[in-house]
Amino acid sequence: MESRPRGKRREVRRLFNAAKKSGNWTDYKSILTDYNKALRQAKRESWRRHYEETEKAPDCARLQRILSKDGQSAVSSLQLENGEYTATEKGTLEELFRVHFPGSEIILKTSGGWDGLDLEFPKWKGSREDWAVSRGVISYDKLKGAVFSFQTYKSPGIDGIMPIMLQQVFELLAGKLLMLLRASLTLGYIPVSWRYIRVVFIPKHGKPKSQAKSPRPISLTSFILKILEKLLDRHIRDGVLVSKSLQQNQFAYRPGMSTETASLPGCS
Repeated sequence: MESRPRGKRREVRRLFNAAKKSGNWTDYKSILTDYNKALRQAKRESWRRHYEETEKAPDCARLQRILSKDGQSAVSSLQLENGEYTATEKGTLEELFRVHFPGSEIILKTSGGWDGLDLEFPKWKGSREDWAVSRGVISYDKLKGAVFSFQTYKSPGIDGIMPIMLQQVFELLAGKLLMLLRASLTLGYIPVSWRYIRVVFIPKHGKPKSQAKSPRPISLTSFILKILEKLLDRHIRDGVLVSKSLQQNQFAYRPGMSTETASLPGCS
């Protein structure tokens, strides 16, 4: 079915050709006015539909990133405490980390793999009871639910693995993921590659870009570690909290409670 502006556009073209031959432009001007009104109305409705479809947070965030790409969003040089400015990208990164992560270690990963990182492995093998608990916490169905709960193209951690990579080949990787996550939980061991994060600095609107405090750091961890976190969170919420009542001064996992309510007078 044709849209209204498209149908009028054909009529405008037909009357235009007829007016050129006859010299009578009255009908053409009348239909042209109606066509312009219909075109403006269609544009307004199209924008309204697009706005309604992007009300979800991920879509709005994506739209905001597109609109904010003015060529000046990247941080290039920062003012130091002595009044001078950083001259290299490394110097800029070091100043950002000094301000936002004092005392942290910066690792500039320039190649693939994890060469040079200190590897350590647990000596404890875990008891049968511990392995049984891990199998209860991390089952196939729970693992599948956790993997597919992520948005497909969420920004990856330092390993570069996005959720869609795990989702597309989940049936092939499910067995290995089960073994890996259960072993991590049983042994109480987090693999070295999961402990490193990728930090992205997002400029704040209206803040001076030359100041190190202006951007907001976003820490991106490995999605495999995030899957383990989701599985443990589900176990706590659906298992532990259902069978046990929380102490009155417990603020985590309680609706309406937060770090702000924990700091109120009388809460200790």
